Amino acid sequence: MADASAGLNRSLDAELIPDLAAVPDELARLLAGHAIEALKRPTSDGGWGAIENLGHLSDWEEVFHSRVQAVIDKDEPRLPEIDDQLWEIEHEYRAQDPFKVLDQLRGQRRQLVALLAALPGDAWGRKSQIGTRPGWTLAQMVEDIRRHDAEHARAIAEALG
Repeated sequence: MADASAGLNRSLDAELIPDLAAVPDELARLLAGHAIEALKRPTSDGGWGAIENLGHLSDWEEVFHSRVQAVIDKDEPRLPEIDDQLWEIEHEYRAQDPFKVLDQLRGQRRQLVALLAALPGDAWGRKSQIGTRPGWTLAQMVEDIRRHDAEHARAIAEALG
């Protein structure tokens, strides 16, 4: 059983880390050729444009890093739930330079990827609890990060049409 688990962990390592590392370049590709004004423009229905999605990703990157670190440092830590509903206003997403936010996200992601890449294979099974999710493994957490990235990359692509 340990051998199968080790194989699964290597597979997660091989899939998730490169996917996470590629996100800043994918976002840069989506932004390429667009003027700052277009990146700051909300969608036609008033929803988030590119800058709000970028700011949100950058803010969450800090949360993700601290959560991963907590799972590494502690046995089954209870992680706080995060209320991000006012971040757009509190952090003034629309006033930010989208390319600076992307650069910040790139640096943050580089740190997260380095942290994950340095982990031994058995670390992917380490558990935490957040809200009503007991036994949430590091692998599940990182998979959620990947899904979150994809959701916001799609939103940026749609906003830029």
